[in-house]
Amino acid sequence: MQTARPGPTTLPLATRSLRRFAAADALPVVVALLVNSTDETATVPHAVAACTDLGASPIAGLYRVTVDTSAVDVGSKVDVIARAELAGRPINVAWSWVVGEGEFVDEPPVVAPDPLASLSDDFDDLSLDPSWTVVPELATVEENANGLVIWPVDNSGTGRSWGATERGPIVYKPVTGDFEVVTDVVVTNDAGDGLPPLGSVEFHMGGLIILDPRLDQVDAIDCGVGMWNNSYSFQTKNTIAGATTLYANNALSGGGTTGIDTPAYEIAPAGGATSISARLRLTREGQVFNAHVSYDGGSSWAHSRTWDRTASPLPAEVHVGPMAYSAFTVPTDFQARFDACTFATL
Repeated sequence: MQTARPGPTTLPLATRSLRRFAAADALPVVVALLVNSTDETATVPHAVAACTDLGASPIAGLYRVTVDTSAVDVGSKVDVIARAELAGRPINVAWSWVVGEGEFVDEPPVVAPDPLASLSDDFDDLSLDPSWTVVPELATVEENANGLVIWPVDNSGTGRSWGATERGPIVYKPVTGDFEVVTDVVVTNDAGDGLPPLGSVEFHMGGLIILDPRLDQVDAIDCGVGMWNNSYSFQTKNTIAGATTLYANNALSGGGTTGIDTPAYEIAPAGGATSISARLRLTREGQVFNAHVSYDGGSSWAHSRTWDRTASPLPAEVHVGPMAYSAFTVPTDFQARFDACTFATL
């Protein structure tokens, strides 16, 4: 609902609008100014004069968008379209008024909460929330001051690399529909004071997985960072009924693997580095899955791979969450630490 209020008489052509953005994650940005239903963004000067907290004492989620319409004729209808983020989701909002009729104040927009947002976890409670399910096979899982930590234990050459019937440790929640899941992961040696050791035919990985819960053989999309056959690298895999298509650097060539020795996936830690850090993201849109990695906290993303599972579809409900493994290594010298895991509807 819009309520007209008298505007300042000294500036009859300058109209200021207020918009309430409840629980905004980012300041709203005006993306279009329409005059009499015509896009005038390019021709109306100084369309956006300010976008600031409202009032001398800012109220969380309440922002002022100031639009200069001094070049617009009195009586013209002006529509403003702004973009904001609410509860982690981008939305567009719009409101309008007639120039010369004063200020308009909108009521807060009604935004339905994202049902997947409640699945998110900051891993800052020093105790794992019981809403997570832990598959403890060959793993030790703990939430402590470093976040969620997964230590795969001695695999004694059996291999737990999320392929065939080999299942590594996972901390998951069931998720239905289209979504994205994001986590920050740090991988180190077992003591947490150095890089995972390099070695031939050795595998240490920490990351995210989308897993089909129905089958005895692994059916999944996953991505991670760590050490892969004598090289530090990012990897992503598509596993269908146990057969894996792998993209990584210096990976061990074997049945069902492709995309090995892909330089774009190699990680070169800085001199003296004691860990490898990355932000990982997996997305699902129907049967299309995407894997991304960022090494600057999400400021920029490398799009790793798109996997189309239309021919071998994953079910509507899948198990999603952090995973780690350390295969063909005796003893295991690896841990993966996760700082938050965020879910959102895509």
